[in-house]
Amino acid sequence: TEAVMKLTGDRGADVCFDPVGGEYFDKALSSLGWGGRIVLVGFVGGIPQIPANRLLVKNRSACGSSLRYFRW
Repeated sequence: TEAVMKLTGDRGADVCFDPVGGEYFDKALSSLGWGGRIVLVGFVGGIPQIPANRLLVKNRSACGSSLRYFRW
């Protein structure tokens, strides 16, 4: 999170692609800036619980995508 903030001038990331979930999800969500989006692609590290207040406070959004449908 600190590294992302440093790289973005304390703005935060616009998009995070999360193929792991679990304990890394919280750090990924925290690294998003205003209006940031997190795309959940997998949960090998565990299924994250998404607190709605963490999305609402900074106008963030979360969506899921399964890559298996893109193989065709």
